[in-house]
Amino acid sequence: MTEIFIEKKKYEAQQRELEKNAGTRPIVCGVMNCRWHDGISRCKAPSVQVGPGYASSSVDTVCATFEPKVIM
Repeated sequence: MTEIFIEKKKYEAQQRELEKNAGTRPIVCGVMNCRWHDGISRCKAPSVQVGPGYASSSVDTVCATFEPKVIM
């Protein structure tokens, strides 16, 4: 019974998060040394620019928003 309650609470929290972020889609990123990386798997930059415009496959593209993370 407790497990069902915990799962329901998790589901409700996920729904609240989805509603809060309605209209936005997360940008999944694996570049851990970028300033904008959230430390888990997402980009937190206010906007993202990808290029160049002449790319013909994903290997031809780069994230122009990338900034090295400053470690103090």
